Amino acid sequence: MARHRVGGRRTWGERHPLSLLQQRARRGIVTLADANRLFMKPLEKDELFQNLSEFLKRKGIELKQGSYAQGIQKGCTLLTGTVNAGRRGLECAKAGFDKKLDRMRQLIHEKTAPKAAAAPSPPEPPPQAAASPSPSQS
Repeated sequence: MARHRVGGRRTWGERHPLSLLQQRARRGIVTLADANRLFMKPLEKDELFQNLSEFLKRKGIELKQGSYAQGIQKGCTLLTGTVNAGRRGLECAKAGFDKKLDRMRQLIHEKTAPKAAAAPSPPEPPPQAAASPSPSQS
C-alpha cells in the first residue's frame, strides 16, 4: 500500500499517527515528537461537513441542499468550533504543564547538584613561644 497525500488529506493506505504512537508506547519508546503529533491543526470551517458528505456519498447517500443538509451543516460547524476550542485549551494546558515541569526539573537539579567545595580557610599563624627568655635578662 503506497503512502501519499491527496489534497493535504491522508489517503486510505496511510497509517494514523495515533496508532504508531500506541505501538511505540507498548514498546516503551515514546518520544517528544510522537507526543506532539497528538496536537492537530485547527479544523477549517466546512472541513468536517465536506468530509462527512464525501463519506456518505461513498456509502450511497448524497446530501442535497435542503433543511436536513443545513441542519447537519450547522451541527458540523458547532462541532468544528468545539473541537478547535478544545484543541486550543489542550495547547494552553500543555504549555502550562511544560512550564511547570521545567521549573520542577530545575528545582530537582538545584537540590541534587553536587555542592561546591568550600573555600579553604587561611592557615592559622604558628603559636608564639610563651616563655622565651629576653636578651636583657641574661
